[in-house]
Amino acid sequence: MSQSTGGRETWHCFGLSDVVSGSEQFRGYCVGVDPDGDQLVIESESAAPRVNNAKTFNVKDELTTGTGKYTGISGGGSSTCHEGEFKTAAENSFSNYCVSTGSYKIP
Repeated sequence: MSQSTGGRETWHCFGLSDVVSGSEQFRGYCVGVDPDGDQLVIESESAAPRVNNAKTFNVKDELTTGTGKYTGISGGGSSTCHEGEFKTAAENSFSNYCVSTGSYKIP
């Protein structure tokens, strides 16, 4: 999953999926670093269970913390994510991408 507040961040995401009887739920985190080195964290979880290995799924996003100019950030939104559509350089590896909407506030 990848997110963006302005299109210049680099994101690294990780998480877990629970799969039971062909239904999957996701929970994970993304840490973004902007060109200045400031970081922000987004916590994401499935908006609803999805069929295991569905190519498209929806998640709820919450901005949880940040450093530098993002200190005290809050907000969130939702994302529609697309899984496995782009191959990466690593063998048998694919990349996901998400289209996100939402809002944030920095004190």
